[in-house]
Formats: sequence, C-alpha cells, structure tokens
Amino acid sequence: PTAYAWDAFLLLRLFGAGLFTYLFLRLIGCSQVAAIGGGAAYMLSGPLIVWLNNVTMNVDCLLPLLLFAIERLLRKRSPAR
Repeated sequence: PTAYAWDAFLLLRLFGAGLFTYLFLRLIGCSQVAAIGGGAAYMLSGPLIVWLNNVTMNVDCLLPLLLFAIERLLRKRSPAR
C-alpha cells in the first residue's frame, strides 16, 4: 500500500473508534455534547494513539461498536415467559 493509503487507514480507524463511542454514549442516554466529548476523548486517548500501528488496535477501535451492539440487543430482547 502507498503511504497515503496507510495514513487514511489509520485515520479511519481512529475516526471509527470515536464514532462508535459517540453512538454508544448516545444510546445509553448521554447528551450530544457529552457523547461528542467522550468520542473525541476515546479517539485521542493515549493507548489508541501510541499503539496505532499495532494490529491489536483493531479490537480496541471496535470495542465501542461491540458495546453498542450488545446494548441494542439487550434492549430489543423480549422478556422470557
């Protein structure tokens, strides 16, 4: 891959981490300003920036998406009878 493609990939991973954190925080009831701040804080947090080139960062970037999906699943689940 070219250097520009690699840079775009790394930036998209960070943006995805921030976006998924924003969506999760909005789902659990945070205000829009708080969700934007939380997404930006997670996106620019130390471990995500320092270990950006590491392969395991894919899991860290997708963790908010997993939390969002679990929360949506638990909210839509009908009670057992």
